[in-house]
Amino acid sequence: MTTTERAALTPNLRRPALSACALIGVGSVLSVVAMSHHPSAHSPDLRAMLQEIAQFAGVSRTVHGGLIVLMALVFQGYWSLSRCLGFELERVRTATIAHGLGVVCMLGAAVINGFALSELAQRCATASDATLEALRPVLAASHALNQALAQCGTVAFSVALLAWSSVLVGQRGLARAVGVFGLVVGVVPVIALVTERLELDVRGMGAVVVAQGAWGVAVAAWMWRLRRSLAREATCSAQADTHASS
Repeated sequence: MTTTERAALTPNLRRPALSACALIGVGSVLSVVAMSHHPSAHSPDLRAMLQEIAQFAGVSRTVHGGLIVLMALVFQGYWSLSRCLGFELERVRTATIAHGLGVVCMLGAAVINGFALSELAQRCATASDATLEALRPVLAASHALNQALAQCGTVAFSVALLAWSSVLVGQRGLARAVGVFGLVVGVVPVIALVTERLELDVRGMGAVVVAQGAWGVAVAAWMWRLRRSLAREATCSAQADTHASS
């Protein structure tokens, strides 16, 4: 942390909106709930797999559509977190941009997996064997693109958590604890991806969502406490001014 940033940090803490606390906290919890209902196909046979995907296409669209909406709402809450910490800090701007890029990547992955693949499965589940064989490269490319977007999104979210957390660890009390937790949550998925110990299938992506969601709940709790603390300080300051003027 530079001297300028250290001097500017505390005065720039702004009172977060109650809606932002709710968007991050509730949105994070609902994201975990939605991810827990994510369907998956397990059949090794291509036709059987497409039939499975077609069977739960409605659930898949609902889950992925809900996740897309929740990502947008949570991003709005994190925007308020950045305002609270101060956009003048380079790390805060970096976190905001990285999280936005992560939302874009995850949106692409959700559209492919939840909508494009469901539509393709419903159309081709009863197609001829020759048609299914022709679809293999398309399905392989779709899976590869989905994984690439999910990996990029995961890394972008991790960068955002690391940047925000690096600011929070400079605070005291709960903020520092949330910051340390965020550093762990941010770095572990990146290491796991680089070492190829994390595969972003339903289980792997679910673990990432749970970890990042837990940090979201923690930072929402800190924002709520900060909101109450700043409100009390403002009230005490107003009362002091009133007594001084009288």
